[in-house]
Amino acid sequence: MEVTNSPALSVLIPCLNEAARLPETLAALRQTFPAAELIVCDDGSEDDTAAVAAACGARVVGYRKNRGKGHALRTAAAVSKGDILLLSDADLAYGTGPLAEAALLLEREEGLALVLGSRRLQSHADDRYPPLRKLASRGFALFQRLTLGLPMSDTQCGLKCVRGDIGRALFARCTVDGFAWDLEFLALALREHCRYREIPVALLRHDASRVHLLRDSLRMARETLRIRRRLRRMP
Repeated sequence: MEVTNSPALSVLIPCLNEAARLPETLAALRQTFPAAELIVCDDGSEDDTAAVAAACGARVVGYRKNRGKGHALRTAAAVSKGDILLLSDADLAYGTGPLAEAALLLEREEGLALVLGSRRLQSHADDRYPPLRKLASRGFALFQRLTLGLPMSDTQCGLKCVRGDIGRALFARCTVDGFAWDLEFLALALREHCRYREIPVALLRHDASRVHLLRDSLRMARETLRIRRRLRRMP
């Protein structure tokens, strides 16, 4: 699906050691979104991620020490110019089609602030995940729903789309650096009464994950509880 007449788009791509993958990813994004601003945030990579991204025509921001996906997205959002922000992982696990669908939906539906990819809305969409990771993912989904009460079916999907002004304002208020950034971002969006829509996505490719199930699950649980405490202190 090629988008040629959409409003200004910024595609935000957090990257950690993605030099080998970026040429294919950025080429696919450029084919789908010819006029988009492609922003790669180098999250403390130890390879040539920044140089490769720049050579491929992306705008590159970053820092030396790894800070986490949430910090990378905040950094990219802060310099973005797009009327719409598309958030995508570097592996393009769901392809570019759902990103284009999300952007068009956000453009056409007045009053809609967010479009969220959801693996839960499509049967067998997560079949490519290892069984242990699938179990951990579903367990964390239940935990965050009980803790934060977020109604979305899949808060952790890497594909998200948000109106630029709203997205930049929300990211400016976020504090979580790690994998639980989605929860804080979405919780703040709901507090601002942002209307959202979920679209079904299916996993097209699954490479080795950088997520350490035990360590990162405990970290995300702690971050989730911290988000709840912060939300309760807000007026």
